[in-house]
Amino acid sequence: MRRPNPDTCERFFRQVVAHRERVRAAMGDRWAAGRAYHIDRTSQPSVRGANRQPLKGIGMRRIQDEELRTITVPVTLIWGKNDRVMRFKIAEEASAKFGWPLYSIDDCGHASVMERPDAVIEALRAAIDTRP
Repeated sequence: MRRPNPDTCERFFRQVVAHRERVRAAMGDRWAAGRAYHIDRTSQPSVRGANRQPLKGIGMRRIQDEELRTITVPVTLIWGKNDRVMRFKIAEEASAKFGWPLYSIDDCGHASVMERPDAVIEALRAAIDTRP
């Protein structure tokens, strides 16, 4: 989103959702407003700077296994099977390596809450119900 406009916004949404048209239909009249808001916010230098900070921390280095093993709170992975941003294989490997439960959401991309909110809620409930 270096040059926020309707075209780059559409390309962005194609990356984060598996079925853009389904999301657009579910959002109805809110789709255009959401897109306009997204373009407006990503055009603001302060927002762009704020967005870059966590991406630098997340995207620039891999978190080492030793550091992940120090996590002391319960971890559950909820992941869209069609995630183009962070492939499902990453979740499968982390689940196997660290013993973290993995709830996959079929027919869903990276923005699972936006794309399949009911499935996310179902996965959250299942994760909570299995905690001691």
